[in-house]
Amino acid sequence: MTKARATNFPLPPTRVRTRSRVPDKPPKPTSESEESPDPVPGAPCTEEGQSAAYQVGYGRPPLHSRVQPGQKLNPKGRPRGAKNTATLVQEELDRKVSVREGTRMTKISKRQVAIVNLSNKAAGGDVKALVTLIALEGGTGTRLPPDNSFAGPPLNERDRAILDHMRQELAATLSMNALPVKKEEGP
Repeated sequence: MTKARATNFPLPPTRVRTRSRVPDKPPKPTSESEESPDPVPGAPCTEEGQSAAYQVGYGRPPLHSRVQPGQKLNPKGRPRGAKNTATLVQEELDRKVSVREGTRMTKISKRQVAIVNLSNKAAGGDVKALVTLIALEGGTGTRLPPDNSFAGPPLNERDRAILDHMRQELAATLSMNALPVKKEEGP
């Protein structure tokens, strides 16, 4: 079952963790007489137990400060499987609830219940609910075809002139820098 997102709110981007490539590990000691991991066998050791040939730098920490097997670096960190707020909200909105529609009970998502309640409030005259519903619909409040074309008879010359004049007046009232529109006197 696929879940469809009905919200227009952007979710936070997913983070991709990348790890820089660390050079190959030094060879493991073959004999048990060697106590410290010496990257260069037979090289003289310093006080700290590192060989003189071992270069400490980017991606090569000192041997004594490396993470040991089984050592937890951040024990109070985020537990595995913890969900962020957007995931919790999406799961809760997609959860099904029983609703009585007329005489029968149906199971619909909480998201659908919220939209039905919002549309009922908008139909009852609540302006905020109407504005929210129009924003969820896509912001237009109309159901025009994508190309905004109307099917109907072509306009005659007089109707086209009236429509052009109305467009000019509307553009003039909406823009502060527009020149005043001259009204044409006609028949």
